[in-house]
Amino acid sequence: MVRGLASLVCAASAASAPVRAAAADDASSIRPYEKNPRYWQHKGRPVMLLGGSKDDSLFQIPDIEEHLDAIKAAGGNYVRNTMSDRPDKGFEVYPFTRLPGGKYDLDQWNDEYWNRFRKFLALAAERTIIVQIEVWDRFDHSGDNWEAHPYNPKNNVNYSYAEAGFAEHYPDHPGANKQPFFFTTPAQRNNTVLLPRQQRFVDMMLACSLPHDHVLYCMDNETSGEEAWGAYWAGYIRERAAAAGRRVCVTEMWDDWDLKSAVHRRTFDRPERYDFADVSQNNHQRGQTHWDNFQWARRRIAERPRPINTVKTYGADGGRFGNTRDGIERWWRHLIGGAASVRFHRPDSGEGLSAAAAASIRAARALERHIAWWELEPANELLADRAPNEAYLAAAPGRMYALFFPDGGEVGLDLSGHAGAFDLAWIDIGKGERAGSARIRGGGTARIAAPAKGFWAAAIVRPPEAATGMRGPLRVHPSNPRYFTDDSGRAILLGGAHTWNNLADMTGAAAAPFDYDAYLAWMRSHGHNFARLWRWELLNWNTEANREKDAQILSVGPHPWVRTGPGAAIDGKPRFDLARFDEAYFARLGARVEAAREHGVYLAVMLFEGWGMQFSPEAWKHHPFHPANNVNGLQGAPDKDAKGLEVFTLANPAVLAVQEAYVRKVADTVNAFDNVLYEISNENHPDSTAWQYRMIRLIKEHERTRPKQHPVGMTFQYKGGANKTLFESPADWISPNPDGGYRDDPPAADGSKIIVNDTDHLWGIGGNTAWVWKSFLRGHHVLFMDPYDGKVLSGSRDLRWAEPVRASIGAVLALAGRLDLAAMTPAPELASSRYCLCERGREYVIFVPGGKNITVDLAGAAGEFAVVWVDPVTGTARTAPAVRGGSSTEFTLPSAKGDAVLHLSLAR
Repeated sequence: MVRGLASLVCAASAASAPVRAAAADDASSIRPYEKNPRYWQHKGRPVMLLGGSKDDSLFQIPDIEEHLDAIKAAGGNYVRNTMSDRPDKGFEVYPFTRLPGGKYDLDQWNDEYWNRFRKFLALAAERTIIVQIEVWDRFDHSGDNWEAHPYNPKNNVNYSYAEAGFAEHYPDHPGANKQPFFFTTPAQRNNTVLLPRQQRFVDMMLACSLPHDHVLYCMDNETSGEEAWGAYWAGYIRERAAAAGRRVCVTEMWDDWDLKSAVHRRTFDRPERYDFADVSQNNHQRGQTHWDNFQWARRRIAERPRPINTVKTYGADGGRFGNTRDGIERWWRHLIGGAASVRFHRPDSGEGLSAAAAASIRAARALERHIAWWELEPANELLADRAPNEAYLAAAPGRMYALFFPDGGEVGLDLSGHAGAFDLAWIDIGKGERAGSARIRGGGTARIAAPAKGFWAAAIVRPPEAATGMRGPLRVHPSNPRYFTDDSGRAILLGGAHTWNNLADMTGAAAAPFDYDAYLAWMRSHGHNFARLWRWELLNWNTEANREKDAQILSVGPHPWVRTGPGAAIDGKPRFDLARFDEAYFARLGARVEAAREHGVYLAVMLFEGWGMQFSPEAWKHHPFHPANNVNGLQGAPDKDAKGLEVFTLANPAVLAVQEAYVRKVADTVNAFDNVLYEISNENHPDSTAWQYRMIRLIKEHERTRPKQHPVGMTFQYKGGANKTLFESPADWISPNPDGGYRDDPPAADGSKIIVNDTDHLWGIGGNTAWVWKSFLRGHHVLFMDPYDGKVLSGSRDLRWAEPVRASIGAVLALAGRLDLAAMTPAPELASSRYCLCERGREYVIFVPGGKNITVDLAGAAGEFAVVWVDPVTGTARTAPAVRGGSSTEFTLPSAKGDAVLHLSLAR
């Protein structure tokens, strides 16, 4: 009586056609981090997955949107979702249609189940929350849950007990593994009645999930099943994803509480089958044993490192698996110990998203502002006078350390070999916030004592001047004026990505206030060291100026002057008093410069913005200098062309006085910081030349009376400006327009000005990896105007093209850090590609476009040269046989496809 089996096979066959996943970008999908595969990356950036949630089958809960918002607000980005359907709380539904007679038809879906799942995935995607799915849950099919389940033959119209191989009852704990549901695969009992229906369920699940880039797949919840069961479904899901053109990451979760048991080696020892491990059951251990077993697991997979997740952290007062203290300790021990994800299990077995759990998540994010998890390794061996379970350490020795105290305490930290100062920041885990700081000395063993009993974390990092290598403000290098230098005397190359709303927020329906800390961490993850800090002068921004298809009006703020009224400006807020500065604006400016310094990032502080005044609709009406927007009677400009561009000339002394006071205030705000450059204005009109020259001189004159002096830059004048104006300016650095080849074939820098080649002035929104390397090898610095998240800049356009550009800038800076740039000059004539930067006779870097072989003139170079091929995007290096100088030498590319970079260095 296997009802409809033929039609089911047809349906399963149709369902097994490749799932179309074009809605997601596979390159952005959650996957092991390329630079440290023990951690995850998502959308090309490394991420630490932190979470806590209140249910197993999270997609079933009625208040899912509010719950995800609460997780996100706490700093969480990771949830667990079993595809479970058991009616624990009354709101759960089964995936199958219930017929009028009360039985289920396993050939027909219950749309409500799948609509809930689709909605949940979409909501999580909107909040950038990673979902770890568990496909099967053994608790659904035993005890009372089995009695009501649609798969039970008495509850469906599709098969009998005999046909499906089921017994009527399964009273034993599911850990006994007696349920035939988990023996259906071809390598087990090959149950041809049940397996097609299980496949159909998984196909439907994948039809919902594969279009997304934020989903991980675990085969079971804490299974005691046979190895063949999980292996089959891991392979099935991987094959179905591949047919859809997607790469997915899969694992299995075993029930054994001892990670050293043979059963866990089914995952640890099979990297070709399982992309990551989940060791949640280690959270039944306590104290030092909990840590030691996890470290054993990390060592077990050291030859093929992969992420180790812990999606269930047990422990809550009143629960069965330890108390709240146990739960928080376990969560933090795994975090410090090198886990790629940590999540508090649902109540009452875990803390879920309780106040204590949310505080731990906030505290971990506060710690993350100082350290990068993926650059650390567990390092308890660096602790002295440590009692068992007293303290736990992760470290990048000499650079950064993360220390966890479960209940106060004091230990010694070995800083021998790392002389100098370190900054210590305390994080109160119970409150989820920073709680004081100190400076300690390296060179020996430093004593670290928690401020009090209770849960504490500490970040110990090199102070900015040590960690970033900054030694005083930048200035033009005396012997190679293509580059900057500082008090160290080394040549400094700048490169990075900038985006419009990194100082003033630009908010609207699709754009929220800018997360600056995340932006800086993102820059650091790409290896960048330079950005423009954008000034926006208008009160509102109409994205029609960006040529957005669906234009929006964004509210812009804050601004340099207080808004007191009386009366309202065009945006409905009080009018400006241009005689009084808004100290909150300048506090934000100083804080953002300081935060960038802590991340080793230089900022070109933009003083004025002229492009928007020319091209945003009715821009002049939205400027603070428009008479309708200020209380000072400032007329601003005669408004001959309705654009108000006269404010960027010397025509109005009253306007000039307000502008000059503002410039001095900016300079005084940021003067103490070494990571500052100034940019007079973004793409102002050509008639602004005399005004810009005056502003350059003003800053230089003003800073002569201040402790530090910083470089001043002038950038391309749009529309109609000439690069000649930039070269003739009193600026220290310039950003040219495309004239002269700066976009496609950048001319070799001669040192008359430091040149920052910026895609903003060459494409607007554009760029490519070849341009990055061409610019570098012609003696330029590189900047990329980055759409970033696309919410303000670039709208709904496909942004996949941008990631290789970002990555190549990091690759350039990494290589430049290993060169003696002060001795290197562009030498196009030495390479057949015409892109060569070299110290003749000692070191050569050559860009090789298009997969062609390259000839390098080494006729004037004696000795043997090491040969290294560098991937222009990833920076990955591959050595090749050495060559001797003395003649022109042809080099064969390691791959016939794509661009390459050749690095030759004289063997020492």
